[in-house]
Amino acid sequence: MMSELSDLAFQSVRGHTICRTPLGANSIVIDLGGNRGEFTDEMLRLFGGRYYVAEANPELNAALKQDRRFHTWDCAVAAVDGMLPFNIAKNDVGSSLLKLPEHSAFDCVLQKTVHVPARTLPSLIAELPPGRIDLIKMDIEGAEVEILETLPREILRRIGQITAEFHSDAVFGFDLQLRVERIIRRLRRKRFMALDFSRGSRTDVLFVNRRMYAISWLASIRQEFRVCPSPWCGRAWNLMPQTAKRAISRILDISGARSSA
Repeated sequence: MMSELSDLAFQSVRGHTICRTPLGANSIVIDLGGNRGEFTDEMLRLFGGRYYVAEANPELNAALKQDRRFHTWDCAVAAVDGMLPFNIAKNDVGSSLLKLPEHSAFDCVLQKTVHVPARTLPSLIAELPPGRIDLIKMDIEGAEVEILETLPREILRRIGQITAEFHSDAVFGFDLQLRVERIIRRLRRKRFMALDFSRGSRTDVLFVNRRMYAISWLASIRQEFRVCPSPWCGRAWNLMPQTAKRAISRILDISGARSSA
C-alpha cells in the first residue's frame, strides 16, 4: 500500500490510462472487451501477471482462445446472465449489446446480430482466486454503464483500479451522458479517485481505490483537479484576486498546475 500520490505513476496502454504501481508478476487483471487482445498483450509485456479476458464476438473470441497466456471467457458482460442479442458492427471494435446508431463516423453501424451468452461481472469474479483484483479494463461499447451502476460494494472494495472507456460522448450515439456522470459520482462515494485523462470526453477514465492505495480525500481532489480541471474552475480561478489564489494553492498545492492553464 502507498501513502503518497507522488508514488503513483500513470501510463497509457492502448488508449487506457493505468496506474503502474503496484502492477507486477502477481497481479490479477480482467480485460472486458478483449477484441483482438492488444491491451492484454501489451500489459503482459510490460508487467506480467494473470489475465482474464472476456470477448462477446464469437469470431474474435475463437482467436483469443488460441493464446494460452491468459484465460478467455466466451461471453458478453452484462447486468444479467443469459443469452442476449449482440450487435456486431462493420467496424468490429464498435460491436455492442446496445442498439447501434444508424450513422457512425467510425463505421460502427450494424452488420449483423448474433445471440451470445451473457454473464455478470460478479459471476466471472467468483471464478478468480479470493482477494485483490489489481485492474479491470472496460471497453464494451456502452455496456459498462449497467455494470458499474450495479456492481456491489463488496466487489468494488476488492478492485484496485478500473480503467474505462465510456461511450457517453454524442459521437457514439448511445445517449449515456447523464448515466455516466452518475456512475462517476457513485464511485467517488465508494472511495474511488476519478481521473479523466480524456479531458472531459470520458473516453479514458481511471478510477483508483483510495482505500487500497491509502489516498486521502483531499489528495484525491487535488489529483483530479490536476488531471482534468472543470472549465468553470478555470474561469473562477482567473477572476480570483492573487491573495485568494495563493491561499488556495497553499492548501491544494496546485499552483504549478494552474499556472499552465
